[in-house]
Amino acid sequence: MLRSFGIVELKVQETDFFMYHVRSCAERSALMPLAFYLSAFVAAARSITFALRASLNELPGFAEWYGMEQEKLKQDPLARYFRDARTASQKVGAFLVGGGISRNGKPLHFFRALEGQPDTPSLDVVSACEQYYVALLTLVFRCVLRFRPEVDGQHRYTEKYFTLVGKTIEDAEEELGLPRHWTDVPGIAVTERWRLLRGQADGCEIEAYFQKWLGKSLSDESADSSSA
Repeated sequence: MLRSFGIVELKVQETDFFMYHVRSCAERSALMPLAFYLSAFVAAARSITFALRASLNELPGFAEWYGMEQEKLKQDPLARYFRDARTASQKVGAFLVGGGISRNGKPLHFFRALEGQPDTPSLDVVSACEQYYVALLTLVFRCVLRFRPEVDGQHRYTEKYFTLVGKTIEDAEEELGLPRHWTDVPGIAVTERWRLLRGQADGCEIEAYFQKWLGKSLSDESADSSSA
């Protein structure tokens, strides 16, 4: 397999952590903590796409697929703002939080305009961050669906997939760093051998994030390829 998709999952988890704290600080109108967590959120969120490319760039078909997805992000004013906000924050030290208001007793904070960037979000900071995060999670979700066997060991190590690519269960054992014929025990059926191999492989670790933010489940969106 390619470089572990786990680096993408970790970046999603990191972004989610900072998203929680951005919201918490905004609700308390804690300006300086909000600015600090916002800076961290912007950097973590931007790194999701970096990790995606680092993980899968050598996978056949990924570059073409990602190129089309990247073009969609480039056309999104909110994504463009966050791209430039990350640069301004990390390379210039820009303070991203601008003014704030109280609406129906709820504090709302807004972004500063960035030099040379006309697309300052009209949304408040929390709403803009959540919308951007959802867009990135949607990208990752589509990626997992498109390249499921390459990023999810529970869908890779199946008889169906290895037959499709012209490989054997012994090849799967070797790929997992196990001796060939490791599961070849007298009396154990082939289906059980595949189940044992899946026990050695990682699955998708961010399914809960897809369900929470997108209201989607991988199992609902794709055929069950984990059946041996």
